[in-house]
Amino acid sequence: MIVVRQPVADREAAAVAVVPFVPHGSAAGLAGRVDVALGLGRRDLVVDLGDLEDPGVAVLAELRRAAARVRASGGRLAVVCRHPAARRLLRLTLLSESLAVARTREEALRRWA
Repeated sequence: MIVVRQPVADREAAAVAVVPFVPHGSAAGLAGRVDVALGLGRRDLVVDLGDLEDPGVAVLAELRRAAARVRASGGRLAVVCRHPAARRLLRLTLLSESLAVARTREEALRRWA
Protein backbone atom coordinates (compact mmCIF):
# COMPACT_ATOMS: atom_id res chain seq x y z
CA MET A 1 0.00 0.00 0.00
CA ILE A 2 1.22 3.48 -0.84
CA VAL A 3 0.15 6.43 1.30
CA VAL A 4 -0.06 9.84 -0.34
CA ARG A 5 -0.53 13.10 1.55
CA GLN A 6 -3.07 15.08 -0.37
CA PRO A 7 -4.81 18.31 0.63
CA VAL A 8 -8.53 17.70 0.34
CA ALA A 9 -11.17 20.40 0.39
CA ASP A 10 -12.83 19.53 3.70
CA ARG A 11 -9.96 17.61 5.33
CA GLU A 12 -6.51 18.79 6.32
CA ALA A 13 -3.80 16.90 4.41
CA ALA A 14 -5.83 13.71 4.34
CA ALA A 15 -3.83 10.55 3.97
CA VAL A 16 -4.98 8.77 0.84
CA ALA A 17 -4.13 5.08 0.57
CA VAL A 18 -3.36 3.84 -2.93
CA VAL A 19 -4.15 0.14 -3.14
CA PRO A 20 -2.51 -1.49 -6.18
CA PHE A 21 -4.31 -4.48 -7.66
CA VAL A 22 -2.08 -7.32 -8.82
CA PRO A 23 -3.56 -8.52 -12.14
CA HIS A 24 -3.22 -12.19 -11.23
CA GLY A 25 -4.34 -11.52 -7.68
CA SER A 26 -7.72 -12.40 -6.34
CA ALA A 27 -10.68 -10.30 -5.35
CA ALA A 28 -10.13 -11.61 -1.80
CA GLY A 29 -6.60 -10.17 -1.92
CA LEU A 30 -8.04 -6.83 -2.95
CA ALA A 31 -10.56 -7.02 -0.11
CA GLY A 32 -7.75 -7.71 2.33
CA ARG A 33 -5.72 -4.72 1.17
CA VAL A 34 -8.77 -2.45 1.44
CA ASP A 35 -9.46 -3.77 4.95
CA VAL A 36 -5.83 -3.09 5.97
CA ALA A 37 -6.05 0.49 4.69
CA LEU A 38 -9.32 1.07 6.54
CA GLY A 39 -7.88 -0.56 9.65
CA LEU A 40 -4.96 1.89 9.54
CA GLY A 41 -7.47 4.74 9.59
CA ARG A 42 -7.28 5.68 5.92
CA ARG A 43 -10.61 7.08 4.81
CA ASP A 44 -9.92 7.88 1.17
CA LEU A 45 -8.72 5.00 -1.00
CA VAL A 46 -7.59 4.73 -4.60
CA VAL A 47 -7.67 1.21 -6.05
CA ASP A 48 -5.32 1.07 -9.02
CA LEU A 49 -6.31 -1.58 -11.57
CA GLY A 50 -3.45 -0.53 -13.81
CA ASP A 51 -3.74 -1.76 -17.41
CA LEU A 52 -6.21 -4.52 -16.56
CA GLU A 53 -8.63 -4.88 -19.48
CA ASP A 54 -11.25 -7.15 -17.92
CA PRO A 55 -11.45 -7.04 -14.13
CA GLY A 56 -13.90 -9.94 -14.00
CA VAL A 57 -17.06 -10.45 -11.99
CA ALA A 58 -15.33 -11.19 -8.67
CA VAL A 59 -13.26 -7.99 -8.79
CA LEU A 60 -16.29 -5.91 -9.80
CA ALA A 61 -18.28 -7.37 -6.90
CA GLU A 62 -15.41 -6.64 -4.51
CA LEU A 63 -15.16 -3.06 -5.76
CA ARG A 64 -18.87 -2.64 -5.01
CA ARG A 65 -18.40 -4.05 -1.49
CA ALA A 66 -15.27 -1.95 -0.95
CA ALA A 67 -17.10 1.22 -2.00
CA ALA A 68 -19.81 0.47 0.58
CA ARG A 69 -17.23 -0.21 3.34
CA VAL A 70 -15.29 2.95 2.53
CA ARG A 71 -18.47 5.07 2.49
CA ALA A 72 -19.56 3.54 5.82
CA SER A 73 -16.22 4.64 7.31
CA GLY A 74 -16.82 8.20 6.09
CA GLY A 75 -14.39 7.97 3.19
CA ARG A 76 -14.31 7.93 -0.59
CA LEU A 77 -13.16 5.35 -3.09
CA ALA A 78 -11.70 5.96 -6.52
CA VAL A 79 -10.63 3.36 -9.08
CA VAL A 80 -7.83 3.95 -11.57
CA CYS A 81 -8.33 2.15 -14.89
CA ARG A 82 -5.97 2.92 -17.70
CA HIS A 83 -7.67 0.54 -20.13
CA PRO A 84 -10.77 2.02 -21.85
CA ALA A 85 -12.57 -1.35 -21.81
CA ALA A 86 -12.31 -1.53 -18.02
CA ARG A 87 -13.67 2.03 -17.63
CA ARG A 88 -16.51 1.17 -19.99
CA LEU A 89 -17.33 -1.93 -17.93
CA LEU A 90 -17.47 0.17 -14.77
CA ARG A 91 -19.93 2.50 -16.53
CA LEU A 92 -22.06 -0.35 -17.90
CA THR A 93 -22.33 -2.01 -14.49
CA LEU A 94 -23.15 1.39 -12.93
CA LEU A 95 -20.24 1.06 -10.51
CA SER A 96 -19.07 4.43 -11.79
CA GLU A 97 -22.05 5.92 -9.94
CA SER A 98 -20.86 4.69 -6.54
CA LEU A 99 -17.13 5.33 -6.94
CA ALA A 100 -14.94 7.72 -8.86
CA VAL A 101 -13.31 6.32 -12.01
CA ALA A 102 -10.08 7.90 -13.26
CA ARG A 103 -7.43 7.19 -15.89
CA THR A 104 -4.49 7.97 -13.59
CA ARG A 105 -3.74 8.22 -9.88
CA GLU A 106 -3.12 11.92 -10.30
CA GLU A 107 -6.55 12.42 -11.88
CA ALA A 108 -8.18 10.51 -9.00
CA LEU A 109 -6.41 12.66 -6.41
CA ARG A 110 -7.23 15.91 -8.24
CA ARG A 111 -10.95 15.12 -8.01
CA TRP A 112 -10.68 15.37 -4.24
CA ALA A 113 -8.52 18.51 -4.14
